[in-house]
Amino acid sequence: MITLIHARNGGIRLHSDNADYDGRIGWSKNPEELAEMVKKDGGLAEFVRGVYMTKGKSIGFSTDDGPEKIWNEVLKLLDK
Repeated sequence: MITLIHARNGGIRLHSDNADYDGRIGWSKNPEELAEMVKKDGGLAEFVRGVYMTKGKSIGFSTDDGPEKIWNEVLKLLDK
């Protein structure tokens, strides 16, 4: 299950408690791809920690709320 979302380089990296190595399972700027990664990994943990989700401009997004906008789209896709 996804336990950490990490905004970086204009996209979001997902980390999982199911993954080998350091928990990284993927990175994307595309909400549809991120939603598929979440589904493939078994969904979201009860508590998911976010890193740099409100500092988008400093990590490759055009706005500070860019990471939140992408993640909110992911959540909408998962809710369907």
